[in-house]
Amino acid sequence: MEEILNFFGSPAGKILAASSVVAALVTSIVSLVNVKMTNRRLLDVETARQVGEISSSRYTKLYELMNEFNAVSAVNHDLSDTKKLVETTTERFHQVERIFERAESLLEDSHTSDALKLKLEAEYLSNKMVEMLYADGEEVSLKELLIKRRDFDQAVKIAISSSIKALTNSSTGKNTRCARIFPVS
Repeated sequence: MEEILNFFGSPAGKILAASSVVAALVTSIVSLVNVKMTNRRLLDVETARQVGEISSSRYTKLYELMNEFNAVSAVNHDLSDTKKLVETTTERFHQVERIFERAESLLEDSHTSDALKLKLEAEYLSNKMVEMLYADGEEVSLKELLIKRRDFDQAVKIAISSSIKALTNSSTGKNTRCARIFPVS
């Protein structure tokens, strides 16, 4: 034991002891940097997992809403029975409107703007039609009302299908952060 103490008292022992301290310090710093990098990578992986789960949930709900949209009865535009035509288009409009309201929070704003605008225009014309029929209001073109409802219908379908397509593209690695985290070789 005394020999060891004498060795560390010698110049070579002091150099060895000092270099051991420096090596321990360097090892600690490298270890700390490695821990930080690992934690950052784990955070990126967790973020990617959460984004994937959210996208998967949105996709599933939008796909179900698209199936529901496709199940809504089509309108026969037979002009011989105007009353029936108005009733069926009104019923379809309200069904599509309810689907859109449930889908709206799942859609990107860029996909909803046209549908929202057309919905407001169709509602405005519907209200004007009711005023015309029951309160001697200003005359409204039935054709214009039916066209606005049809356009809203198409805009909702485009909004939902565009969002589904965007989610599908993002899950394949296009335009996503996941592609940077998990590069494909």
